[in-house]
Amino acid sequence: MHQEEKCSRIRVLRLSHNLTQMELAELTGVDRTTISKAEHGKAIRLDAGIAIAYALNTTVEYLFGHLLPVNVRRANKKQREAS
Repeated sequence: MHQEEKCSRIRVLRLSHNLTQMELAELTGVDRTTISKAEHGKAIRLDAGIAIAYALNTTVEYLFGHLLPVNVRRANKKQREAS
């Protein structure tokens, strides 16, 4: 995965929740500059990544890895159960 893809996931999810960097910072207790760094693909502390992922209703793996977001996994699971 390209560095740009990782950072865009954080930014895209933040914007889809209609949050500014400052609002996400207040919600998570993570400094706004850390959120900015994460959005630009810079390394951040694991605890900050966890807080950001939780606030954006996803997983650290999705933000920094290759997995689907939590809400997509839940929808897929419900779809399988309904079949």
